[in-house]
Amino acid sequence: MKVANQQIIKGSNMKKIFTLIRESEGISRAKLARLTNLSKVAVSTLVEELINTGFVTDKGAVITNKMGRHSNMLVVNGKGKAIMVFHWLPKEVEARLINLDDSCLGSIRVAFAGTIDYVKETQKMFNELAKEVADKTDILGVCIISPTTVDPNDGVVLSSILAIPEDDTVFKSLRAVIPTIPLAFFNDTACFAYAELPFMQAEDSTSRLFLNLNKGIGAIILSGEHMLGGASGNTTEFGHFSVDRYGERCECGNHGCLENRVGEKALNKRAEEFGLVGIDKDSQVTYKSVAKGLYSNEDGYQEFCQVLAGDLAFAIGNLITVHNLQSVIIGGRGQVLGEGFLDMLKAVFPENGFHGFIAKTELRYSERKPEDKSEFVGAAKYFFARHFSFTEPMEQQTLLN
Repeated sequence: MKVANQQIIKGSNMKKIFTLIRESEGISRAKLARLTNLSKVAVSTLVEELINTGFVTDKGAVITNKMGRHSNMLVVNGKGKAIMVFHWLPKEVEARLINLDDSCLGSIRVAFAGTIDYVKETQKMFNELAKEVADKTDILGVCIISPTTVDPNDGVVLSSILAIPEDDTVFKSLRAVIPTIPLAFFNDTACFAYAELPFMQAEDSTSRLFLNLNKGIGAIILSGEHMLGGASGNTTEFGHFSVDRYGERCECGNHGCLENRVGEKALNKRAEEFGLVGIDKDSQVTYKSVAKGLYSNEDGYQEFCQVLAGDLAFAIGNLITVHNLQSVIIGGRGQVLGEGFLDMLKAVFPENGFHGFIAKTELRYSERKPEDKSEFVGAAKYFFARHFSFTEPMEQQTLLN
């Protein structure tokens, strides 16, 4: 028992030291000792192990303007270790190998016209990427990002916009074809939210909502760097918050769901209901096309966007009434709606929810854009921070949160 406890403490300290190195552009052993409250001897011992196992590199002494002896700077080793991340989408699968310094070692993207066998395609991509880096890179884990909500206790798919069964077969099937490497399944909104953390310089007590405005609508509540409920998507089904109790019944069973009012998949129907002029029934109304109409001053688009902003503000305001969130960060494809839409949202926002909370809440867009592919880095960093262990065996683990 004593040996086991020592291993747990050692693993925790190695994770702290590695995280501090990862978050810096170079840090000395002496500074690590100050920040961790560990002895210099303990820090040096753990650092040497990180260097010997290929996680960290000693860059040597860095010349500065300060007098005296210059300390050796430690940085994350960007070579030799990587996490393979897949993003499952309705019409494509993309895979990237993410190094520990967040750089991309390699990628594959395949688009599909018909039904996707996600397990089969993931296996093929895994084998292809693994072959490319064989003998050069250790794959520490495999992460699957998807617009899916999973029960973290039994692996049952609760809801998804993908054509996958609502049971635990997809995870068991994937585990069978990737039998040994740690396998993690994360909700897409959680990965986007975790990638936003470097832009959130705040104390641990600060609570935020990350809103993923896409074909559907997802949300994650963050308290400092902690995601409420983890990355399974099992904490909030914000897209199925009702903004109209007498509205159309959703496939989830509720009425007037937010994503059927404001999600991109609902824009065609909403535009038709609104009587928006010039909408071709055979074309897809998107956030981008709505933004184009708004900023081109086309008839009806400003009023249409005000209706969308009103529904979104109602949902956010009522969530803030429950959670007293200090800020709301809007990410996803909906960012293309731009500052004009954000101003509409801010204008109607005070009319919704408990005023004492709402008045203190900041609204802004994400610092990350959809084309940044930040979800891949978010998934890799979350996997390493939450699940990876320097001292405990991880083979055959399936991680659902």
